[in-house]
Amino acid sequence: MNEKDIEFLLKTIASGMRILSTRLMLILTLLLTFGLFVWAMYQPDYWRIATATIFALAVFLPIRALDSVKEKRDASLD
Repeated sequence: MNEKDIEFLLKTIASGMRILSTRLMLILTLLLTFGLFVWAMYQPDYWRIATATIFALAVFLPIRALDSVKEKRDASLD
């Protein structure tokens, strides 16, 4: 392997890891939000539902923004 091949391989791996890390955060967030809503529906209370809703919004919105920024950056690299 020459230097160009190694550089290409490292760029490919780095790009894949960025995509996987964002997707993994989304899946983990989805599971945690599901768990909170199960907890909220087990004994419905306004505080529990509000807690689950605030958590979902506070976590999904930044991850969604991060995902769209990464998509734009990856599109500009192509």
